[in-house]
Amino acid sequence: MKKRRYTKTPLTLEQQLKKLKNRNLTVIEDESALHYLGQISYYRLSAYFLPYQKVKDHFDNGTTFEQIVDTYSFDRELRILVFDCIERIEIAIRTQFIYCMATQYNDSHWQDNQSLFVKPFYNKVGYQFDPYSDFQAIISKAKTARRPEVFFKKSKSK
Repeated sequence: MKKRRYTKTPLTLEQQLKKLKNRNLTVIEDESALHYLGQISYYRLSAYFLPYQKVKDHFDNGTTFEQIVDTYSFDRELRILVFDCIERIEIAIRTQFIYCMATQYNDSHWQDNQSLFVKPFYNKVGYQFDPYSDFQAIISKAKTARRPEVFFKKSKSK
């Protein structure tokens, strides 16, 4: 397959802003818009242009750059909340798993007991599945992680 060549030249932030204005986007503060374009990028924001365009590459009347940034910010905050919830659920499940294994086998280091894992095997596509070695690799990677987990104190109800 032949590689596709792109012929579009890169635009400066000022040119990007001018392009948006030419497409009927209202920009109240150029400096602020240039700042956001420089921090977020035109192409990342372009996905948020679509709800404000009935016609491709032409913003609906009255659409402002601030609306685009607000939509982007809402999506970003929602993503942060969802990932925070997913992380808490993952930690809770992992905690229960570790607790059950340790108490079931009366071994605080059950993860080092290879007999508790199924024997390595090859799946239908020929990939070797080795639960013990894979688990050891995960543990090793976690030991060297630089991002510590954050724990919250349970608030006392009055």
